[in-house]
Amino acid sequence: TQYPATSQTVVPGSVQTVQQLDPNCATAAPVAGIPCNLAVLQSVTDSLAPKNDGLQWNVRVDRYLRDSKDRVNGSFFRKTPNVISPNIRPAFDTTNAFAGITNYGNLDWTHTFSPNMINDAAFGVTRISGLGVCQHCQVPPIGIASMTGFGTGFAPAEFLQNDFHWRDVLSFNHGKHAWKAGLEIFRDQENDLFSGPQLRVSYNFIQNSPTGAVNSLFDFANDAPANESNINFDLRNGGLASQNVGYRSTTYGFFVQDDYKVKSNFSINAGLRWDFSSNPYE
Repeated sequence: TQYPATSQTVVPGSVQTVQQLDPNCATAAPVAGIPCNLAVLQSVTDSLAPKNDGLQWNVRVDRYLRDSKDRVNGSFFRKTPNVISPNIRPAFDTTNAFAGITNYGNLDWTHTFSPNMINDAAFGVTRISGLGVCQHCQVPPIGIASMTGFGTGFAPAEFLQNDFHWRDVLSFNHGKHAWKAGLEIFRDQENDLFSGPQLRVSYNFIQNSPTGAVNSLFDFANDAPANESNINFDLRNGGLASQNVGYRSTTYGFFVQDDYKVKSNFSINAGLRWDFSSNPYE
């Protein structure tokens, strides 16, 4: 982005000079040596078109074994993103920021013990990962009240989430009863590598700041931010704090049920289920 604007549509009458921003420029220039008639701000209109595409594909294989007493099927699913988040300053456009890559695999095995007893077992794994990216990470996030700032925010960072799912259901029909019993276990691993963003300081320039500048642009030119933030410290030793965490949790579920057909037009369904979730831990 340049001044004067070259790629956007300038709003007529929006150009402002130093004198217009600071009426005291003639007697006390807000920035040493700056001409009072220098045009420094203007408003423009711009069309920003985010891109949110991706590629998704999956495969599945089925196989019958032992005279069809066993059926095994497996599937795999993958999604990759192609996402662009535009910035009014094109140099800071970001690609696939936390968009996430998804991989999923599943294996299912159905075994027929007899005409009235079947067992179905399955195992699945899901992995989702994404990056918090920034263009020109050497430029810190800079907020300027009177104009568009610089830099990008929560980056560099990464998240990795792995989920494991086991399931087993036994079905048994006998007379007027249809019994089912089963269990499932869900294991979650969440890994967040978020120390990167906490190591990039951010600066903020405000209007009518304590320095006496009436416009934040002048504080920016004088390298006098109103505040600096975003750096975290470990209060135990004064060093930089780590924001890298790995949470773990497990959920268990067990059930049993009976569908009892009392008459041709009357059935009773009775069941019991118990679920337990562990507390998340690192």
